[in-house]
Amino acid sequence: MDFQTKQPSDQLSRPVWCSECCLRIAPYDLRTVFKGKDYHRHCFKKMVHREGKVPRHNPSKDEK
Repeated sequence: MDFQTKQPSDQLSRPVWCSECCLRIAPYDLRTVFKGKDYHRHCFKKMVHREGKVPRHNPSKDEK
């Protein structure tokens, strides 16, 4: 097999599963990664709303 005939990216062919609903996230769907876990965007919004936690970016002292 010639190097040029291989797939362009392994990440596009690797299935990604939503940590909230356990369904596969399609390669063309937008997704959110939070604390190292992948979520559908709508599943992440539901989770945040249900738990009442809004993830915030806390800037370090260097960024202020």
